[in-house]
Amino acid sequence: MLPDEIVSEIVSPALKISDDLFSDTNRTSPFAVPSESTSAILVVCKAWLRVATPLLYHVVILRSRAQARALQRTLRDNPDFGKWIKKIRIEGGFGPAMELILKTAPNITDIFLSFSIHASDSTTGLVLGLPHIDPTRLIIWEGIPLRNKHVRNLVQSVEDCALGWKKITSLSLPYVPLFNSERLNLATILCTGPNVKEISFPDLGDFEEDLPLIKKFASVSKLEAIVLQRYWACIPWWAAEDPVLAPLVRLKVRPEPTEEEDDLPTILPSDPSFRPLESTPQEIADRIWSRILGFATLPPGNPTVRVIWDDDVHYSRLDLILVSKMFHRIALPHLYRCVALTLDDHTRRLAEKVTSTPALGQHIREIAVYGHQSEDDDNVGVPTAELACILRHTPNLTRLGRDDYLWDPAMIPVLEWSVLEVLGEVAGDTVKELEGYKFAPAPDETRPNSPGIFARLTSLRRLTWACTAASTIPFFNEGEMPKHGLPALEFLRVESSVGLSDLGEMDLPNLRRLELKLHLFQDPSFLQKHGHKIEELTIKGVVFSSHSVLALCPHLNQLFCSLPADAESFGTNRLPAGFQHTKLKKMIIRKQESSRKAQDEKAWRRLFDGLDLTCVPALREIQISNIHQWPKTDHEITKSLWVKLAEQLLERGVNLTDLNGNLWRPRLRASQIRR
Repeated sequence: MLPDEIVSEIVSPALKISDDLFSDTNRTSPFAVPSESTSAILVVCKAWLRVATPLLYHVVILRSRAQARALQRTLRDNPDFGKWIKKIRIEGGFGPAMELILKTAPNITDIFLSFSIHASDSTTGLVLGLPHIDPTRLIIWEGIPLRNKHVRNLVQSVEDCALGWKKITSLSLPYVPLFNSERLNLATILCTGPNVKEISFPDLGDFEEDLPLIKKFASVSKLEAIVLQRYWACIPWWAAEDPVLAPLVRLKVRPEPTEEEDDLPTILPSDPSFRPLESTPQEIADRIWSRILGFATLPPGNPTVRVIWDDDVHYSRLDLILVSKMFHRIALPHLYRCVALTLDDHTRRLAEKVTSTPALGQHIREIAVYGHQSEDDDNVGVPTAELACILRHTPNLTRLGRDDYLWDPAMIPVLEWSVLEVLGEVAGDTVKELEGYKFAPAPDETRPNSPGIFARLTSLRRLTWACTAASTIPFFNEGEMPKHGLPALEFLRVESSVGLSDLGEMDLPNLRRLELKLHLFQDPSFLQKHGHKIEELTIKGVVFSSHSVLALCPHLNQLFCSLPADAESFGTNRLPAGFQHTKLKKMIIRKQESSRKAQDEKAWRRLFDGLDLTCVPALREIQISNIHQWPKTDHEITKSLWVKLAEQLLERGVNLTDLNGNLWRPRLRASQIRR
């Protein structure tokens, strides 16, 4: 058996709550984030229970009425536990339970009170309990003042108790500016207490207008420090100029630097005669510098997007090749790895460059082409001849694509089929991604496009299929679709139904992810042939239609569906009697919403009321993209539709998660506590 002292050292880090968290006065409480309860440590063994119980009660955080009632019950049965409470943070009123809690905790030194209390939350217990304690530190938090009798009663109680609190030495007040605050009387009583030595202002605004009032506090009390946590950059100057405030003001956190400030670190002077890798063989030195400059020129994340939109990245890449001839020689190939052609002139100049210096084309791995608005129609075109010329010199190309097209589909450039034919001839065995473009039908109205290119794209893993308006002739020659084309394709995004049935004629043995971005899913032929391979599917409209995607995709484990605002059913009633899909584990739902919250909530409720989970027994998670974040406060949780739905689903073994994948963790409810 370990001694209690060692056990205490083991469990203390898990049970300890830092003072910064306890006294945090940000709008969102740091304890609003769901987490595993630290009280689980108490059930490890009897020794841990004995040692950890006093540590658990050292700092108490109350965020709901149910938690307050649970603590009240515990202290009623075990009054000695209250003597261990040193700090208590009360983020509400929480009813009559607070009276017993404060009565049985005479050793409280730090108390956090929230005045943001709604009319449905009683402060009766707090009003009766506050006279039984004598803290040394009082922290008050209040956002927008709420005017109801419970807040008024609590404020009056704090004013009355402040006159009798003899030990209080430290205050934290949110009332700035003070001179016109509704709580001026409260602040005056607190700040002029006989033993107050420190006043903290967590978020200081127009400090200059409060100078006379704060100087008055300093003159009639034993004030030793005014602590400023977040403040304007000019505050230190104002305080330093005042002889009364200068010795009192303490700056806890440095203000945000202004744009004029230079935050560059100080660099020690270097030895001008030093040459890195001077004694290293040239070949080894070049390889080392190539690795270094490769990281310096290729930004993290998505390189194509960052090179285009981040000016700092763009110009720092160019600056590197101007350092020396060696840097120019080694860094230049890295600059050509990722090419963004945002203007037609860029495309023409690059075509001229790779024509005059073909070796540069071998370094190109990624190309993003941005086109121009056509005068004849609404399509966005690209310089076809110049782009084809570039592709003829890029045998090592791995990606031809854009990512930002997802945000503005109207600006998707159109590629002539001849460009793709060049791509297949030159880089068919290396290109892995082709995304962000529309494909044009054959310019010759008498001859459709040849699908033979698909047989050459042997390494392509990601493809976005989108076409311009259908012409008077088929997109492809009938019967020419290569059966074994696109053998490595894993992901297919379909933006247009034109040519989709032709694509379905290929075997596509590695296809696992499919996004059908069509406004109406009517033709099930593609899924009838390839659905058995699909593991992740994105679809618009009703999920379980007459062409049930569940029946067509028996191995589907993740389904993303985008529903219209008027959708009131998932369509499970259309499934055959007794049908079950045993693979589906996760559904991601995004639904259009109107401007009427009540109407939307009714639609969501009807949607989930009609969901029959017996047809998807393996389902474990439903992610709702409309939930940006879970409610934080007891008041918000009580009114939240999503919390009610999440707890109903949890009873059936399904987690409801928000946009970021965070699941709802049920909180203790007052109805669960035995009286």
